[in-house]
Amino acid sequence: MFVEFCIQIFLVLTILILYLAWTRLHPKLTKQKFVFLFFFCSLIIILCMSYPVKYHSGIIMDLRIIPWMVSFLYGGFFVGIPTTLIMFIYGFFVDGTSIGYIIFSHIIIIIFMLMIKKKFEESSYLNKLKYTSGVLLLHDVFVIFLLYINHSNMIYHSKLLISMGIIIVPILANWLVIFLIEAIQANEKFRLEMARSEKIHIVGQLAASVAHEVRNPITVVKGFMQLIQHDEEMSGRYHYYLQTMEKELDRATGIINDYLSLAKPQEGCTKIINMTELLQFVCQTLHSYAFINGVKLHCKAKKAYYVKGSIEKMQQLLVNIIKNGIEASPKESVMDLDILEEKKHILIKIRDYGQGMTAEQIEKAGMPFYTTKESGTGLGLMVCYQIVEAYNGKIHIDSELHKGTCFTIKLPAYNG
Repeated sequence: MFVEFCIQIFLVLTILILYLAWTRLHPKLTKQKFVFLFFFCSLIIILCMSYPVKYHSGIIMDLRIIPWMVSFLYGGFFVGIPTTLIMFIYGFFVDGTSIGYIIFSHIIIIIFMLMIKKKFEESSYLNKLKYTSGVLLLHDVFVIFLLYINHSNMIYHSKLLISMGIIIVPILANWLVIFLIEAIQANEKFRLEMARSEKIHIVGQLAASVAHEVRNPITVVKGFMQLIQHDEEMSGRYHYYLQTMEKELDRATGIINDYLSLAKPQEGCTKIINMTELLQFVCQTLHSYAFINGVKLHCKAKKAYYVKGSIEKMQQLLVNIIKNGIEASPKESVMDLDILEEKKHILIKIRDYGQGMTAEQIEKAGMPFYTTKESGTGLGLMVCYQIVEAYNGKIHIDSELHKGTCFTIKLPAYNG
């Protein structure tokens, strides 16, 4: 029996490692990732059911619950349901026991998993272990009840074996699986963060060595151009040329300022900031820019929320993200701005109803020189990420193509 349990755990871990290795080698195939998760989870379930643990009393156990649970909690409804159908269809031919009761019990467990999925995704590693252990214990209740109906006499003679097979071994195997998934995902996030930090460092060095030298001659050229424009003998056509050149010089200066903001350390006088007032002030500042682009800013924040930081940096953060949202929004649309409280943090939500972003674009957001706009350096959003990280915060992006994007800025709240 011990060997059979080891085979079950080996099957679960081996095929799971193959799936995680495949997703690591093909990170850009986001849609195919869920198809392969369905495939690998279904394969694990079939193998677990094909080589179960058989007790002397005639009771059969396996670890199909673990890949089935992974399909819902890591893949969602559209991965979990097809996996469930595969499990039921194969189980009907292999087990053929009380299929009606099994379907009923699994529906209850599915509802429970869908209820906890959002919290599961946002939870720490230890809390994920608690959530998955709760799913297993709920499953155990139904399994023990089913065994009591069909094998009531055998249960009393195999209490230790059943407790090991139903409760202890699946929970230990589940901990191994969750640890493996979370460790590999954390390692991937760390690798991406290191790559992003390295790029930011390179850009910062480039900015420090070049930006000042380039900005000085631009300032001189712009000054002489402004003097030439005052020449009354110059024709209107040349005035237009000079104005166009001045606008392009302003754009070049803006790009250089973006570089310089990367090279600078996070400076500024640290003070207690009323983020509600600051958000309302930024909305008023950008009102004319939004109006020109046919966008209305709707600030819902009323209650005062406070953080500790540099008001200049926080204003720059809000201006950059709201300005990006205005530029991404269609004509005659609205942007919703709000601040919420979550435990010891505040959440600043900036939502537009524009073109939206793909999963690949969300993953690359904040990387140097990456932008979804036709013109732009991609440095503005990277500066936003730097500001938020400097104050131990996070930026989370929720988006759907052709439906819009929501930026959530999470910062530690100051409660005095």
